[in-house]
Amino acid sequence: MRLPATRVWLVLMTAAVLSWMISEHFTAAKVATSAVVLIAALKVRLIVMHFMELRWRPRPWRILFELWILGVMAIILGGYWMTEL
Repeated sequence: MRLPATRVWLVLMTAAVLSWMISEHFTAAKVATSAVVLIAALKVRLIVMHFMELRWRPRPWRILFELWILGVMAIILGGYWMTEL
């Protein structure tokens, strides 16, 4: 397992299983949902950086992408936590 793509794939599979476990076995719905959304953000970052090869692009593009991910997660989680269940 020396290939970076294999390691990233294993992390993605582990994150998918972790998301499933959290959603199935955690009783606090809002916390579980927030954790799953944050894991999804990590997965998006890994996919874009490694499989879409953003890691080889100039730093401003990487910074813009990181800020975009943070902004989207802040909007999604902020809106979610403002709602009533």
